[in-house]
Amino acid sequence: MNLNPLTQDILAVIEEKGFHDIEHPQIETLTFRQILHLVTEWGEMMHIKHWLTYKTDGRSPGELLARLYEEGADIIIVALDLAGLHGLDLGEVRIEGMPVGILDAMYTSIPVIIGQLGDRYRKERILDQDLLIKLITTTAMILKRHGADPLAEVEKKMARNRKRPARYGTLEATA
Repeated sequence: MNLNPLTQDILAVIEEKGFHDIEHPQIETLTFRQILHLVTEWGEMMHIKHWLTYKTDGRSPGELLARLYEEGADIIIVALDLAGLHGLDLGEVRIEGMPVGILDAMYTSIPVIIGQLGDRYRKERILDQDLLIKLITTTAMILKRHGADPLAEVEKKMARNRKRPARYGTLEATA
């Protein structure tokens, strides 16, 4: 099936309506980039969860859990970066205590939260603090259910991040 004609038609309509004419301030560009980064980190976390569940990777459960902890920490780190970019006050966030709820439901709620966060920001240019907190606390609960201390995992990952080269993970760093 040749999708090129449909692609060109869609592109023409989108350009005619002005969707490609938008220039974003740096804060918006960074926010959209970090929301996409959240999706990526969640995908990596789900991939590892699949390996843990179905034992399809060949790595030991301990190695897989360490990777899962790292990806969960990445989600929290990106969420905290977004909070910092937007000056949100997270002084009253509670991630102490025992996690409640069904683990699979926690996993599946994360893309919904990220989607709502992105959709609200795209439409209103508001980074929803409550959704960001929900993302952080849900991710922390998942890590706890798997036996991790979420804040310790964030600190561990940040110690590694501090040792990486500037702009790690960007095209500029690989050029």
